[in-house]
Amino acid sequence: MKRHTPAPLIDAPHFSVHSGLSCEDALAYAQQLLQGIEDSLDEYRTANTDTPEMHNVLSAVRAARTGQTLLAHVMGRGVGEEGRP
Repeated sequence: MKRHTPAPLIDAPHFSVHSGLSCEDALAYAQQLLQGIEDSLDEYRTANTDTPEMHNVLSAVRAARTGQTLLAHVMGRGVGEEGRP
């Protein structure tokens, strides 16, 4: 008999999210991903201060921080110093 496995909710070339993932775990993982984006952009910003497209990088950093703050709010956690959850 064929074994039934849950179908992924999202199936992209680099990842998939399975239906068994709890909402809390998904939110926590999204927050970690946004933190990684922010860290990478901060490193790029520090190394490339004279780049003409720096306003785009700063805008992306702000978006990542805003996303982290929104996720922290949804998860019921306070926001610490510098706007970081």
